[in-house]
Amino acid sequence: MASRAKQKVYRLRNLPMHVDRQSAAELLATCVDDLAPHQVRISSLANDVDPWARPPTKTATLTLHETRAASRFDSGPGEWAFSVPGLSKPLILDYHFRGLTLLNEVNAAEHKYDCIVLSGLGSHPFGSWQPHGQSKSFMWVRDELSHFLPSIRFVLYGYDTTLSPSSSFQTVPDLGNSLIGVLKAHGWTSPSAKPLLFLAHSLGGVIVKQALVMLAGSGQKETYIASIIKGIIFFGVPSQGMNIPDIFKMLGNQPNVETLVKDISVRSNYLLSLEQQFAGISYLRNIKVYWGYETKTTRSVVAVGNTYSREGDNTVLVTKESATSGFCHTDPHNTMQIDENHSDMVKFTEGDYRIRVVASKLRDMCGIKEIVTQNPYGQDSMLFQYQDTGIPGSRNSLRDGPNSTAPSRSKIQDPLFWDIDAILESLGVDGLDDRLNQIESRSAHTFDWIYDKSSISLSQWLQRGRGIFWISGKPGSGKSTLMKFLLNDSRTSELLHHWHAMSSARQITASFFFHYRGNVVQKSFEGLLRSIILQILKAEPSLFSIICSALEEQYLERTKKENLDNLQSDLYHFCKGCQLKEDKKLDEEISAVVQSQETKSSVRRAFRKISSWYPTQYPSLEKELLRYRDFIMGNMMYGRTARISKETIEKNIKTLSLRHKARNEVRIEVQTQEWSRARLEDILHRLCGQSLFDLDLCLLIDALDEYDGRPEFISGFLKDLTKEAYFPRTEIRILFSSRPWNVFREEFSSCEGLKIHEHTENDIRSFCITSIFQKAQLSQYLLPLVEEVVSRASGVFLWVKLVLRDLFAITAMGSYREKVENELRSKLDSIPDQLDDYYATIIRRISESCRWDTYVALECLARTDNRLTALELMGVIKHSLVRRWPVASQIDYPDLEPEKAESFIREISGGLVETKREFVQLMHQTVRDFIEDPQFRQVVLGKERGQMIKENGHTFLAKASRILDQLPSLPACSESPFLRPEEPSCLT
Repeated sequence: MASRAKQKVYRLRNLPMHVDRQSAAELLATCVDDLAPHQVRISSLANDVDPWARPPTKTATLTLHETRAASRFDSGPGEWAFSVPGLSKPLILDYHFRGLTLLNEVNAAEHKYDCIVLSGLGSHPFGSWQPHGQSKSFMWVRDELSHFLPSIRFVLYGYDTTLSPSSSFQTVPDLGNSLIGVLKAHGWTSPSAKPLLFLAHSLGGVIVKQALVMLAGSGQKETYIASIIKGIIFFGVPSQGMNIPDIFKMLGNQPNVETLVKDISVRSNYLLSLEQQFAGISYLRNIKVYWGYETKTTRSVVAVGNTYSREGDNTVLVTKESATSGFCHTDPHNTMQIDENHSDMVKFTEGDYRIRVVASKLRDMCGIKEIVTQNPYGQDSMLFQYQDTGIPGSRNSLRDGPNSTAPSRSKIQDPLFWDIDAILESLGVDGLDDRLNQIESRSAHTFDWIYDKSSISLSQWLQRGRGIFWISGKPGSGKSTLMKFLLNDSRTSELLHHWHAMSSARQITASFFFHYRGNVVQKSFEGLLRSIILQILKAEPSLFSIICSALEEQYLERTKKENLDNLQSDLYHFCKGCQLKEDKKLDEEISAVVQSQETKSSVRRAFRKISSWYPTQYPSLEKELLRYRDFIMGNMMYGRTARISKETIEKNIKTLSLRHKARNEVRIEVQTQEWSRARLEDILHRLCGQSLFDLDLCLLIDALDEYDGRPEFISGFLKDLTKEAYFPRTEIRILFSSRPWNVFREEFSSCEGLKIHEHTENDIRSFCITSIFQKAQLSQYLLPLVEEVVSRASGVFLWVKLVLRDLFAITAMGSYREKVENELRSKLDSIPDQLDDYYATIIRRISESCRWDTYVALECLARTDNRLTALELMGVIKHSLVRRWPVASQIDYPDLEPEKAESFIREISGGLVETKREFVQLMHQTVRDFIEDPQFRQVVLGKERGQMIKENGHTFLAKASRILDQLPSLPACSESPFLRPEEPSCLT
């Protein structure tokens, strides 16, 4: 009799968000002949891991049972697409599991961590984590580990390392780079991204190590991902190589032998070097690592006919020392013995005790406490205190619960006291709106044309337009200055007021200026949401009720889950336990106690605003209830209630008070929980979907191209917001600016708009003339050059500013007329028309002796999210060439005034760095683009030295930080200048 074919696990993607498991099975059944819904067994259904997907979708993992339809998928490409009427994307069924697959759904309020799961060499991304056998219904990470850790999302990462046959010559760095690309593309560069954990088997762990090394030495986004990695559990990951001579023999001369297999074998020098780098980075970043090692041998691969099978001699693929990087001897408590062979060490069966061990290790990494199924102050804690009252049937009567109270009684919900000021403060982030203040105001009467030109439709759009208006322009063409002008000019508000006056709608204008050179929030989607929500709430405080409603929903969900109910219910339980008769008088007393909590909170808030003193005549709930103790005892003396000991009453009052305190703690947690991206989106959609009044909302968003995410996502978000059907009583219009990227042209080509560089010729001419007359000195020599400057500028204001700066420097020297004219002409002729070329020219003017300082300063400012003062940046420069600790410890730190430090930074940067509010930053986003170009290093340091130098801004900053940590006697960096005495001028 033929053996039954091994069952396969499939992944079904692009499911619409409204489906549950049953409807997902029904949807698949409509796409596949001979497949009934009951034959589709869905084991997991979760939102797609991509936070930017539009529309968002779900992904399922499933098996097919007792059906001929399954045979259709036994061979072929491993992936099938099914178009479904009404769905914008086809359903995709596959069993290769490449890319990311979310294995469990986590409540947004409880979501704390993400854990990426990687399999090993030549293994299946999903199947390698399943036990042997025909049935494939169980996978321990999905079905058991996730239940032990409900605040962690487990995400499978699938990649292809098929051993044979294979024509691939990918390397471990290639695989590491691919993993980084996937992490970046799926939102882990976002400021609301959750901390990352990894479970990695065999080669998967080597890839994680390589990725971390690459992340730590790369750009801003990559470094941010490295900063959120908190822990890794390795299963049989070789640090000293794998014993795989049989694999070499099997693969012969395939290209993957030299490029991949050799690098993870015992022949490898690569693994030793990688381990050294990983050890240093994981230590410095405080990443917690556990090392699992095998203690059973594995059969080697031998030829059996025309195939290969594991029927050879027993061997240890990864030794204990290799799997633990030697920690089995030096730090054994961070290692785990798994008594299986190399493959089976991650194939745990259902109920395997080792799953709990892994869960415990993950909890230790995260500081997560084990799940407590019953709140310590839940209903049972009150019932327990009544057991010894001696009242017949009293416990049964209390079991009826809070809903057993008299039907005539109206339920009084606990007054919820949301601190509006605290919530507004939590929405704000340091530096959120700094970019607006950094943008220079317009010069004289520039940009007036945007209101006056009949060919430009912005005025009409502001008055009565709809949808989106797009201001595009070349880099440096003045888009941000124009957007600041539009936001602050009274004509904008007047035109919007005209729009508002034609209806009874209220009008709100909110703005956000993306800033790629700023901190993470200033260039993020979360920053945009925070700023807009904050401005809406400040403009219309009545909309705060919508925020309160959302918070109340979360509060009620939490109190229900923790069995805390409400104060009214607790009071009735208390009175019922004391056998007090329910009547109108009791209802009034309980209502008074509940409402008194609102009065006390209001008084507390009022006094907090004017004084640190709080009136003591408002007693705690416990003291308030103790007054009823005497009333109850008096009733017992006259026989009106059953006899209950005084101690029992006091215990129940204590419990009731503790439950009230627990509810208050839940309220505070709900109010102060972090503003995740999902939570912010929900709040914004609630505000826009409000039904209190008609609302006209106009959003001004600058530099959409500086958003640190996928442009397709932010484009879709703006278009979705302006869809009229979304918000019945709110009309949203958006005015935004950006560079003319292809993706924006595709998304917004049908929208109204203008190209700023096509309209600024007169503005540039006016700017030149005004700037020249402000200088006054020898202005007659500069005026004849204005038209040439205007012509060559092609609408780029930044180029003009740089040109004028160079020309002013010549006139300031005060030479005789003919020499000045010749020098001006020579300088103007030498200036390139393109900004990148101009920046390179500026760099080449800097003295060769100062170029290293130039390189360090510009690299650091391009790579860091943190703000640096000129003194701090000089400290980094001072330490940049340090190679040994003794040298670092002998560095002198002379005193220097901040103004001189700023002057030094301007000199070594050729003016490409400016000072804003004591902090230094690159003068424009185009400067950052120039620095991030692969040729930048050679432009600054020369071809030969540029090719040799591997250090970048990240390494310079890390080195300086590490050295200062080792020098506790030194003053703070901002007080410790590092300029060499009598520094010569760096400009030639």
